Amino acid sequence: MNAKQQKPTTKTPSTPAPQGASIVSAQWQGPLPPPGALEQFDRIIPNGAERIMVMCEKEQSARLENERIYTWTEVIIEAGGRIVGAILVLACIGAAIWSISQGADWKVTVGFLSVPVMGAVAKLFDRSIRSRKN
Repeated sequence: MNAKQQKPTTKTPSTPAPQGASIVSAQWQGPLPPPGALEQFDRIIPNGAERIMVMCEKEQSARLENERIYTWTEVIIEAGGRIVGAILVLACIGAAIWSISQGADWKVTVGFLSVPVMGAVAKLFDRSIRSRKN
């Protein structure tokens, strides 16, 4: 066997583990540990509790900032959709008026007017579906 293919060897400890040893585990939910754990952190790490509090405050402010950005993004997307929809409706109505003034066939005028009408019908169906879900 070469050096890359050697089997690992298992070593047994020269001193056995103490018989009375136990493992203690603690956990908590959220960014802030309970007061007892904060006190222990303060004993182990200089100014540990204060550092943990600062970390929690920074995390909270970051979460609030992310939520604020998300909310504004949703508002902007919603407003943008409404603006684009309004422009489309006005353009279709303007095109229908223009087609009448140019003496186009009535089917062209109906075609231009069908876009806003279909949008309104789709919105009504969307609202009725949402009201059934709630």
